[in-house]
Amino acid sequence: MENSSFSDLETLRELYRLSESDFSTIFEIITEEVAKGYLPSQTPTAIILGAQPGAGKTELQKSAERLLGNNAVICNADNLRDFHPLSKEIKTKHPEVYPELTAEYAQMWNNLLCKYCRENKLNYILETTFSSGERLNETILELKNNGYKVDIMLLAVSPKLSLLGTYIRYEESLQELGLGRKVSKVAHDSRFNAIPTTIEAISLKRFFDNISIYSRSIVLEYTSLVEGVTLVAHNPIDVMAIYREEVERPWSPKFKEYYKSTYFNIIRMMEQRSAPKIEIDLFKKECGTTGNRVKKNVLPRKRRSN
Repeated sequence: MENSSFSDLETLRELYRLSESDFSTIFEIITEEVAKGYLPSQTPTAIILGAQPGAGKTELQKSAERLLGNNAVICNADNLRDFHPLSKEIKTKHPEVYPELTAEYAQMWNNLLCKYCRENKLNYILETTFSSGERLNETILELKNNGYKVDIMLLAVSPKLSLLGTYIRYEESLQELGLGRKVSKVAHDSRFNAIPTTIEAISLKRFFDNISIYSRSIVLEYTSLVEGVTLVAHNPIDVMAIYREEVERPWSPKFKEYYKSTYFNIIRMMEQRSAPKIEIDLFKKECGTTGNRVKKNVLPRKRRSN
């Protein structure tokens, strides 16, 4: 951890703590910048996006925006981290604890932004990692009680591909902005492993109106492979079965080519910024190109009762 250790985390939290006045003032700025210009709806809709980090929720968000006629507020806590007035300093001096130092504020601002949308009958798109079925059911029920239609868009992506996605996002951010936010394999895997439990929880209650499952797609445009998302199923009876099938589906030649080219592109970007050998070796260990075919049984299965 650069310039800090976990023993210093509480000290850093105090150092970067916001006053109640600053917190409220920043939220006013957020509503002005993020929610301005959107029109209220007589039949408001909330679309909830779900997938692990690095899965490609940005492409899913674009599809959701089109479905709502580009009249929807984006409620994404990650997008709000940089509203912390010292976010640039935190990312520069303490990049490995940037998530911990900004998560609390970003989540509170996002909760308030969702509340603002509900109070003003604005359509909104809520990005989640599907980490808690109980919390997600509570969110859906609150939306329904406020007169909202609730649709879920779940992106089914191999954890091998999404872990690679966290790396390329970090390297591109370093290249473009000079700083970035790392997602560890432990954090990535814990989010991915929580998705099946969340699927079971929301499938049991069925508070939502619709659920659609999407997969990642790779298409050839001119001479480049371009990412996208493809609808796989709409309101399936067994959501978990469809999700599992897509996550464990063997990769096509285009996917293997995309993975390999992205893998070597990340190494090139690491070498260009003179990344330590230990960092490059860790990436190779976690995302090595050997065995591109997705492992079967990557998701836990229920035990059969006797």
